Amino acid sequence: IDITNSPARLNSILHGAMECSTIDSRLSLESCGNSDGEAIDCLVLQYAIDWPSNIIITDSTLFKYNEIFRFLLKLKHGCYMLDKIWFLLGSVDKKSGSPQLRRLQVCRYEVAQCLHTVQIYMTHQLHNISWHELQTSLKSVTSISELQEAHETYLSSAMERLLLGDTTKAPYEIILKIFKHVTTFLNLLESCSFVSDAQGNYTHPNFDKLIHRHGDFQKQAIFILKVAESSNSAGYKPYIDEFTLRLDFNHYYQSQTITKRKSLAGVSLLSNSSKTRLATTLSSPVTSRSMS
Repeated sequence: IDITNSPARLNSILHGAMECSTIDSRLSLESCGNSDGEAIDCLVLQYAIDWPSNIIITDSTLFKYNEIFRFLLKLKHGCYMLDKIWFLLGSVDKKSGSPQLRRLQVCRYEVAQCLHTVQIYMTHQLHNISWHELQTSLKSVTSISELQEAHETYLSSAMERLLLGDTTKAPYEIILKIFKHVTTFLNLLESCSFVSDAQGNYTHPNFDKLIHRHGDFQKQAIFILKVAESSNSAGYKPYIDEFTLRLDFNHYYQSQTITKRKSLAGVSLLSNSSKTRLATTLSSPVTSRSMS
């Protein structure tokens, strides 16, 4: 059972973990019920705050902390699922050889590279950049109101840098869709086992569905770059530039977009008979095997 989709089971584990930990007893972590079954979205960090700290750490700031916490946890869970996919693919006998297995390993590596890059970027923005800005602003604080303002500014800046702000919600929503693609990929892989064909190659019954899911991920990865660039054009944000640079450092997704545009342009110049012959060639068994 995936505990992230079982709030009751997850709540029991959380209480046990908190009781065994050495952190402040005023901090609690609970999971409440959710209609869509996404237990991570129900995780709530609670902190019993005494006066005068409650002037600075209010309910609204705790809400923002929970938003940040849940997003980082989703990133960790996404990377965990990719590690689980790696283990499942690694358990297949590699000595026998399998074009499908190699293809799926490449697919997993590409998705893992993307999510690990996003995770490193988010952690750096939160733990280094935003925290440094808060430390700097605290040096000039001389009153409670200034301290409250510095804390609010820190949280708002962190939310923006983590793509959780009002102006950066679009890239965040795409990242959530990528999480769903990873979950579906893992479920498809776990639902069936690899089988050996007459040539001794291992094949997976859901191979076509897995490749289709990977194609959906590539579309989302390309789309998130476009959305990030468009949101940056509305108002320049240096951290958006850093995000797109990290995500597409070697211009892989940009080259994918250019290649697809050239392919579409080439096809549009063909006659109807040529398009028919091209479609027949692309759908032939030989081409399918070579792509696998």
